[in-house]
Amino acid sequence: MTVMPGLVDAHMHISFGEAASEEELSIYTPAEYRAIRAAVDAEKVLLRGITSSCDPGGPNQLGVAVRDARNAGLIQGPRMAAAGRQITSQQGIGDNFPAWIGVPPSSMGVMVRNNGEIIQEIRDQVKTGVDLIKLAGSGHSSDEYAAFRLEEIKLAADESHRLSRPITIHARSRQSVRYAAEAGMDWIMHASFMDQPTLDIVLEKQIPICPAMTLLVNILEADDIGISDLPKGVRRHAEEERDAAIAILSKFHQSGGTLICGSETGFAMTPYGEWHTREMELFVKHLGLSPIEALLC
Repeated sequence: MTVMPGLVDAHMHISFGEAASEEELSIYTPAEYRAIRAAVDAEKVLLRGITSSCDPGGPNQLGVAVRDARNAGLIQGPRMAAAGRQITSQQGIGDNFPAWIGVPPSSMGVMVRNNGEIIQEIRDQVKTGVDLIKLAGSGHSSDEYAAFRLEEIKLAADESHRLSRPITIHARSRQSVRYAAEAGMDWIMHASFMDQPTLDIVLEKQIPICPAMTLLVNILEADDIGISDLPKGVRRHAEEERDAAIAILSKFHQSGGTLICGSETGFAMTPYGEWHTREMELFVKHLGLSPIEALLC
C-alpha cells in the first residue's frame, strides 16, 4: 500500500453553492444561506482528500470567512487561500448582467471604472484579509479583446505586489492572456485561446497556467452526470474552448511550461467532493503529462 499526502485543488469556489445559472449565483441565494452551505461543502472537499485549496473569488468575502472558520477550528475543511470578489470591468466575467442592472452587491464580481477604483478595491480587499487578488481579465468567450487595458492590468499587478499579495487573472482570450503575461501576473487561469507568440511570452516569464478543463469536459458530458437542460450554445462553446485549450496547452507543457491543477468546483457541473482529481486525468489524457507529472501539478 502507498500512502499519499493530501491533494491540492487550486481553483475551487467554496461559496458558489453548485449554482446552475448566473441568477442563482449572484442574486437569488442569500449570503446567510450561502455561508452555512459553504461550511458544509468545505467538509465534503476535505473528505475527498483535498487538504489544500485556492478559492479565486466569490461573493460577500465568503471565501475569507470559510478560511478563518476552518483555521479557528469551527468547521472542517482544507487549508484555503482565499480571494475576495473578482475585480471586473464591463467586459469581464464579473459583469454578467445587462448594463441597466449592473453588478449586484451580492455578485461574485465588483465593478471598477477607473485606475483609482482599481487601486482602492485592491486596498479594501487586502484590509479585509484576502490572501490573493483576482482580476477578471476577459469574458467567457474567445473574443480577441481583453476586459482591461494593459496599463490597467499592470497597475493592478503592481498594487497587489506592493501590498505583498499575489494576483491571478481569469484570461481566456488571446489578448487578455498576452496582457496578463506582460503585466506580471503570478499565474493565469484558463489561457484557452492564447496564440503561439503569447505562449512564448508566458514561457519566457515562467508564469504558470491553471486551465480548469474539468468544467469544460463536464459541460460536454452533462447528460452523463444528470444535467440535461444545458443550452446547445453552452455545449458548443465548451467544445470550442476544450479543443483550443488542448491544442495550445499541450504545446505549453511540451515546451516546459508549468501547469496547475484546479477543478473549478462550485458549479452544478462540478459539485463539491466529486471532481477534484479529474483535472489530473485530463492532463494525462489530453496534454501529454505522465501520471506522476500530473500528481505534481
